[in-house]
Amino acid sequence: MNLPDNCRELQTLRWFRDNYLKKSKEGRKILKEYYKIAPKIVEEIIRRPDSNKIFKEIFKQIRKIVSQIEEGDFKNSIKIYERMILKLKKKYLHSVQFTS
Repeated sequence: MNLPDNCRELQTLRWFRDNYLKKSKEGRKILKEYYKIAPKIVEEIIRRPDSNKIFKEIFKQIRKIVSQIEEGDFKNSIKIYERMILKLKKKYLHSVQFTS
């Protein structure tokens, strides 16, 4: 989205990662999956002619997640993320082969 590396959204997500997700088994599992699949999802989206539109839609969801984090509703932020990632996996990773 061409935002600076220190934008509010990234700072909030990094804080959430470091201060909440990394401190629980469920959170660490979410992070492990994220680091495994996110680059592959991005690669698949970049290949599409409507990639800018797709990234804008994803960013809308990210803003919802950030808003929930800022309100202190961490459980709901995770639910929104999980719904978003499930849709992205179904749509963009159906043909991607993972290597260990």
